Amino acid sequence: MENRLFDAFLNETDPVYDIAFISGNGVEYWHNPNANSCNNSHSATKLFVASAIGILCDRGLLTPDTKITSALGGELLPAQMPEGWNDVTVKNAMMHKMGIGEHDFCVDDDDAREKLGDDFLSAVLTLPLPFAPDTERHYSDEAYYLLGRIIAKASGMDPVVYLRENLLKPLGFRQ
Repeated sequence: MENRLFDAFLNETDPVYDIAFISGNGVEYWHNPNANSCNNSHSATKLFVASAIGILCDRGLLTPDTKITSALGGELLPAQMPEGWNDVTVKNAMMHKMGIGEHDFCVDDDDAREKLGDDFLSAVLTLPLPFAPDTERHYSDEAYYLLGRIIAKASGMDPVVYLRENLLKPLGFRQ
């Protein structure tokens, strides 16, 4: 994107740290190099996902010890999964302790669909688990992708709609 558009935006607003525009060229992103690292907005969605999981647990629809495979239900699971997936819990996913190591699924990766295909759920659930669940912490987008799918299954709603109705509106958030 031309710098003049970013400059115009910055002149109209309070200081910002990240900007994303949708243009004819797709999504264009700019990060303010002068922003301090305490204001990094990456993974903010994970906070909302964790809040939705908390609400579902509070309402008795899940527990932290609920197995991922049980929460997703049999019809969503791939036919073959590496050993260990049946032991992964909601808590393991929230703490990034599912047992995965290096991974290919990253929301910041523009070609994830090319690498993984259209079935992200099967792509994630067929990743090998080189570590036993709850033994090692490896930050991953896979964990919170699975939690998003669990929110949809447990609530019967799209996670965005669930959050809007059960967290954002009660707190007075607007568009």
